Amino acid sequence: MRKRICIVLAACLMLTGCGGKEESSDTVLTPQSTSSAVEETVQPPAEETQEIIPAVTVEVTTAAPAETAEPVVDTETAETAETGFDKYAELIMQYDNTFLGLPQKDKVYIFAGTDESTELDGMTCHGVSCYDEHEGTLYYMCDFYISEDGASVYRYYANDERYSLLPETSVFVPMDPGTQTPEEIFATAFELYGYFDLAALNGWYDKTLEAEVNGSTWTYCMVSDERYDTKAELLEALRCYFSDDIINSLMDTDQYREGTDGKLYSAGGARGADIFYNSSEYELTVLTADSALYTVTSTYGGGEYGDTYTEVYEYNAVKRDGRWFFIDFELPY
Repeated sequence: MRKRICIVLAACLMLTGCGGKEESSDTVLTPQSTSSAVEETVQPPAEETQEIIPAVTVEVTTAAPAETAEPVVDTETAETAETGFDKYAELIMQYDNTFLGLPQKDKVYIFAGTDESTELDGMTCHGVSCYDEHEGTLYYMCDFYISEDGASVYRYYANDERYSLLPETSVFVPMDPGTQTPEEIFATAFELYGYFDLAALNGWYDKTLEAEVNGSTWTYCMVSDERYDTKAELLEALRCYFSDDIINSLMDTDQYREGTDGKLYSAGGARGADIFYNSSEYELTVLTADSALYTVTSTYGGGEYGDTYTEVYEYNAVKRDGRWFFIDFELPY
């Protein structure tokens, strides 16, 4: 049986993001009059390599001008309203894009209630799908589940079949020399910096986009790591440890591209670590209320790589507007 869902437009506000699967044909959701419900059927292409949800019936009803009669609600529209599916889509709209984890702050996303529900934390929560419309094509973003009173919202991750209560906290703890050990700080900072200077984030090879780079066509793959599979999420993680100047220099490279679906795409590749590198020792040399100096002593060579030797690196960090970050940085390997 064909499933009907009521599409609701929302001008929400937000920074971070969800998935991106092509949803339908090039049907554009455009009201045809100011006083009647218009029904359009979005049919997926006959053959599609990406995940496509079943064909859905889309109803768009626009309110009549104040001087005209009340808009007409037909029997089918009334029947759909009685199901309460559009109710939960409207409840989702009370939250901005930042809270929901959607990729663009000022983007108008499309929400559609579904007939799915589940028990979460002792509450019955109802499914709402989120879509992005681009040039007449609907792209499925992700699913949310909202409690009947609208007070609790969960994002559903299909890959590992889990529900995450919103808002989601950052996967990275902001840098704090007073509470974190040097080893903890550099382990995370090296990981993040390494996504640009050592080995790029991995991507899905069946989800790609092409971009012109210096006169050549590059193929980028959608980042597969859900911790930062949007540009906003990656930037948020980088801001936990690096100055804006360092972040801008990293993001100005051709390593990553943001797709029209809001997802982050990686060019892949890796330079490989220094084969002479062995290990490092970390020391917080100086700490004041708004500055910190770290000394990192790295050991190289030995065995088949010749005599052992050391290199000393200094890293300066400052605290501004309540945020700690490095103002200079490099990998020792």
